[in-house]
This record gives sequence, C-alpha cells and structure tokens, in this order.
Amino acid sequence: MAPLKSPGPDGFGACFYQNHWGIIGDDVCAVVLDHLNGNTPFQPINFTYIALIPKKKDPKVVTEFRSISLCNIFYKIVSKVLVNRFKGVLSEIISGNQSAFIPGRIITDNIMLAYEVLHTMKVGKKGKKGNMAIKLDMSKAYDRIEWPFVKAVMKKLGFCLEWTELVIRCITSVSYSVLVNGKPGAKILHSRDLRQGDPLSPYLFIMCVEGLSSLLNHSDSIRITKGVTVVRGGLRVNHLLFVDDCILFGRASVEEWRSLQYLLLRNTSITEASLGNAPSLIWRSVWCSLGLLNEGLRRKVGNGAEISIWGQKWLQIPSTFCVQSPISRLDADARVIKLIDDDSKEWNEGLIRSVFIKEEAEHICNIPTSSRGVEDKLLWGPSREEVYLVKSAYFLEENIKKAVMGESSRESELDSRWKTIWDMKVPGKVEIFMWKAGNNLLATRGNLFSKKVIDNPLCPICLRGDETMMHVLWHCPATRDVWAESLRASQKWCVNEAGLLKLWEDLSGKLDKNELEEVAFIMRGVWMRMNKFIFENEFSILSSVIRTTKELLEDFHSVEEGTDVTGMPNNQTSTVVPKYWLPPGENNFKAN
Repeated sequence: MAPLKSPGPDGFGACFYQNHWGIIGDDVCAVVLDHLNGNTPFQPINFTYIALIPKKKDPKVVTEFRSISLCNIFYKIVSKVLVNRFKGVLSEIISGNQSAFIPGRIITDNIMLAYEVLHTMKVGKKGKKGNMAIKLDMSKAYDRIEWPFVKAVMKKLGFCLEWTELVIRCITSVSYSVLVNGKPGAKILHSRDLRQGDPLSPYLFIMCVEGLSSLLNHSDSIRITKGVTVVRGGLRVNHLLFVDDCILFGRASVEEWRSLQYLLLRNTSITEASLGNAPSLIWRSVWCSLGLLNEGLRRKVGNGAEISIWGQKWLQIPSTFCVQSPISRLDADARVIKLIDDDSKEWNEGLIRSVFIKEEAEHICNIPTSSRGVEDKLLWGPSREEVYLVKSAYFLEENIKKAVMGESSRESELDSRWKTIWDMKVPGKVEIFMWKAGNNLLATRGNLFSKKVIDNPLCPICLRGDETMMHVLWHCPATRDVWAESLRASQKWCVNEAGLLKLWEDLSGKLDKNELEEVAFIMRGVWMRMNKFIFENEFSILSSVIRTTKELLEDFHSVEEGTDVTGMPNNQTSTVVPKYWLPPGENNFKAN
C-alpha cells in the first residue's frame, strides 16, 4: 500500500502500520483472521468517508469535483488478503478478451490489438460485406452492480459458498458519510454498488463483466455473430474489454446488429435510456423523441410475461389504453401472465372479474390469447398497419399539442384566422410569409437557438429579449416605432399575445381589409429589415420601411385595378391584357 495516501475514518494511514509493524503486527494478524473466519462483524471497520476533490482551481458545478472513498486501512488489509487469493485464479476464469487487473496481462495489449483491428477495417478491401465496430461505455459502472448478481457470477465461476459469503459480507457491510467542509454528515446505508477505493472492487467488477464476455463469446461460437480477422484464416476478434469500456466487432449487417441488440438490451429497452452527460447530436435527437414514441407504443398480449397490468398500454380502449380499475388482489407491478391460466392458456375469468370493473373485465376477456405462449409484442398504435410511420407520428404530435393548448374544439376559429390571410389581395410571397410566420417556421434566432444552431437567442437590434416571431414583428422597440408611425391606433392597444395568429385575430377585429393588407406588407418589410441588418449590416430607418412597403402595396393594387402608378386610369393603349400567360409575338420580348 502507498504509505501516504489519505487515511480513513480511524485516522491511521498505511505508514503507521508499516512503521510499527514490529509492535502491532501480531495483534493485527489475529484480528484480521477473526474477521476472515467470521468471528467478528465487518461493520465497525467498514465505515467510509466520501470526500470531493476539485478537478480544477475554481470549481463551479458538481461535475467539476471528483469523489473519492476513504476506507479504513485496517479493512484494506483484510481486503488485500482476499485480493491476493483472487489473483491466483483470475487468469484461468477470466477470458482473454479482458486485459485489465489480470496477472500476466497488460491493458496496452488490448489497445494495440484494437488498433490493428480498426486498421484492418480501414484499409481492407471494399465490397458488399463490411465490418463494424461499436464502443460501449458503461456509465457509473461500479454504482450499478447488484449484489445478488455478484453472488450469482461467483457461483457460476466455481467459487465455493464459504468464500462467496465472505466476499459478500465485505461489500454489503459498508456504510458511508459525506465530508462537508471537513465534517462528516449522517450515516448512509446502501443496497448495491461496489465501493471506489476498495481493493476488492476492480476484481469483482471484471468478474461481473465476464458475464457479458461469455454471452458474446457464446454468440460467436454458435455463429450468430462473427468477429473480425486481421489476417485470412486467423482468429476472429469479436470484442475487447478495457475494465469498464468495451469495443465490439462484427459484420456490418442488419442481422448482426439485431443479434447484438438482443444480447445487450434483452433486459431493458431503448425507451428507458437516459440522455447521458455528453450526448451526440444524433442520440440527442433520438432521445428527445422517446416521449412521443412511448405515447404511441402499444403492447399486444402474447404470454403476458412482459406486460405490466397497471403500468403499460395493452387494452384496446382508445381513451387511455391503460387499465383504470384500482389495484386490488394483485401487486402493483403484477404482469398480465398472472391473469392467464397456466394449463389452458386462456383468461382466468373469475380472477379478472374480481379485479377489474365490469367494462374492463369484458374487454380483457375478449382479447385473444396465444396457446403457444408466444412473446408479447410492441406495436405502433397510431398507424393502421401497426408499424411506425413518420406521418402517423407527426399527426400524433400535433394532436398532443392541440390537447395541451386546448385548441381541439376551436378548429373553426383557427380556420377563420387563416381565411382572412388567404383572402387578402396581396402578392403570393406576402401570403407565404404570413403562413410561415403564423406557423413559426421562419429562422428567428429563438428557433435557431432551440435547435442548437447558435449560442445566443438575443435580438441583434435591441439586445433586450429573445428574437422570437412575435418579438421581431411586434414587441421589439424598433418594430413598435414602425407600428406607431404607420398604425397610430396601435399606440393605445395592450397586446400580450404570445403567438402571431392570436395577434392577427385581434387585428382582424379592429382593422378593415385594406388596413390588414397594409399590416401584412409592413410585417414582411420589418422581417426583411431584420435580415438586411444581420447579413448586410445595414439598418433601414422606420420611414424607409413604411415608404417602401406602401409603395409596393400601391403598385400591386394599381396593377390589379388596371391603373398606372399615379392612380390614373391606364387608357393610353388598347392592348387587352390576358388573364393567362401567352407567348410574345414574333420579334418581341416579354418581361414577366
């Protein structure tokens, strides 16, 4: 042991035992043997302090600290005795895919091997059959280890019951106290994990990881998956382990990926995955849609072993698809298989009618069951084909938004807003602009910020608020000046609407049709001014915006009404302007 490492709660460092071994050695050995033989409990010596060590000079958040466990040196002596026994057999029970903490192996061996395999994949011949590599990072690896699993793995590896129980006593008798400003807090008891700082922990962890390694090697041996060979005819490498990191190698095919997915996710689901600390853009996009995915997923009853009665959607009742009956007679986490008779594979109607309300009981009894005991299935409910379609997911998302906003019963009102926009006598580009603005489809800084395109959503003109659609077209001080000059009645209006459509509804009740058309032109002019300021660094004053938009509106109306730009009837020519396009005559050009 390093003599000057931080001491545990008893205050004695390793140097104390090393310097005074001649005096206390016999007594220490006697007490250690008492613990190993089960004559003395581990709890008094297995108390641990948790301290936070800053990773940088001026830490601000929790992630900038590193937690360390300060164990009693006396317990470490006991633990070291067990570790030395483990080291003698680890090379025989741990597969060659793991290179860390195994006597006779060096972790850099796997690093070199991984480099060679990746190099082979990179420079290998191109063709239809390629290879793939998948890196797995086990987050909070020690914290997720379940004690019953440790016991089961040790039994599977051939350790005797007495030895297994001794190791389990070491890891289950731990208690913690967090040091806050140098003072220990309340005692914490835990129900799982391997403690950082315990000499036993890394060896127990690689034994647990051996379970994953065995699954992958078995899959390779029965040809479900195939690894990668560096040379023709050489041994295949299907995975390499670096303590809590793992690299998988295999064929780049859908079948192989599904096989690996079954091995890795057989006891979990992607719908339960967390975002992680530093997610990629692709994974963040997938993770953000998991809520919508869970909303549309339904369970189809097979053997009922994987479906929770009260926790999942498995009924065909459109309101919630979930059981509404109160929990009774069965546990809250009971599975549907409890409702199926083991012998006949039919519903246990007596039990069902005693647990569920009448309507749900009748519905459940009418659900077909499988006489062959097939597995339960996941289906996509919003689609008639019961398979995921982007279109059906889009409509599901829209329905959820309407339900949240309370707009489901106001479709006619919403249609009337759009009708006033499409009925305006304005150019098509103005109508399209209003449609995009009403649906918040324009690239405002607020929208770009929400999509992680830019880092700052502030309005570049006023620098006071986020550049949302309403801010650009109404709330920005520079825009308010435009409205005060062009639409003087707006100075007395108190507008608190969050959306442009609601604002347009208010304007429709206060302005006539011609004024609404002018408002639409000015809104587009304000938007063009914003773009000109951002991309050309040129800001148009309010009089310029108003003059330009009014000239465009007058020109458009003059063309529509058959007058020239001065407003006088255009009778100087007898040419009939067709309502549809015609090619020009010979030796003539037409400018559209």
